[in-house]
Amino acid sequence: MYRHPCSLLALALAAAIPPLALADVTVTQRVTTGGFGPLSLGAMDGTTETAIAGNRARIDSNLHFKSGFLRMMTGHAGESTQLIRLDEGLLDEIDTRKKSYREMTFEDYRAAMQKTNDEVQAAQRQQSTGTSAMDDSSCDWQPAATTVDRSNDRATIAGMDAERVAVRRTQACVDKKSGQRCDFTFQIEEWLANEVPGQHEQTEFWKAYAKRLTGGDMALPGAQGAQQILGRYKESWSEMVAKTAALKGHPLKTVLSMHVGGAGCESGQPGDASAAAPQAALIGLLGKLRKTPDSTAPSSDGVELFKMTTETVAIVSTPIPAERLQIPEGYKNKGR
Repeated sequence: MYRHPCSLLALALAAAIPPLALADVTVTQRVTTGGFGPLSLGAMDGTTETAIAGNRARIDSNLHFKSGFLRMMTGHAGESTQLIRLDEGLLDEIDTRKKSYREMTFEDYRAAMQKTNDEVQAAQRQQSTGTSAMDDSSCDWQPAATTVDRSNDRATIAGMDAERVAVRRTQACVDKKSGQRCDFTFQIEEWLANEVPGQHEQTEFWKAYAKRLTGGDMALPGAQGAQQILGRYKESWSEMVAKTAALKGHPLKTVLSMHVGGAGCESGQPGDASAAAPQAALIGLLGKLRKTPDSTAPSSDGVELFKMTTETVAIVSTPIPAERLQIPEGYKNKGR
């Protein structure tokens, strides 16, 4: 079963993987991220196209910030091309505008991702001062409850029939000083098809990639914002990913979301961010959000802090030209 390959875990490099005798497949997906508070600023949308042929893949991303200001400041930051060469143990980040590329080993790539993850976590610790909409530094986490919901809802996605399955994990945070309680709800919703074109090719390639890059551990999407939220609550997401991996079918659409709320959380006094309880600012922000005319009404799970949707637009099983999976001629190697 295909799972997105990007990960923040730094694990030992697996043994060499033999060549894969598989057909070619190209998958186009639409990606949308959004959130509340700090995560809303990094909201993005766009498409990715992944071409797989045997031991090689090419991923073309065309993602853009929803914020006009950030689009102006970052330019083409969300546009990228990556080559994955399992047969050579290399990854290439290609800059089509500057006609150059940077070559990395899987070990280099893992180290770079770990460095980014460490920097994000350090920044989060510095910002966790009681005024963040995600301040959970004084939580006494209660036992979590995880459920799998098959609602029998069906939809046609990329021309194929798919069934909805949702995995939910709810865990209460009880503030150590005030005793106030907020429920954190994590959900992975998948629309699964029994069979899709190129399913075997996708499964085999990403299994080999995950083994080579992460030892087959949890796969974390790398879109803007997702990296921070998924890395911060890794235990919760890891359990849910394990649950979804056991489901039968090929995911044509995946929605990751996180809510915070509950009766105890909502009973706080809005705006009182000076209280000793670290959750006071969170409760205040929830109260203010409810008073904002143009805000989205919170669901029964509370306020949606984060959401990422990946939906398959098309799957094509046609031969991929060999040159498409190679460094373009004349491109300069910028080194490692």
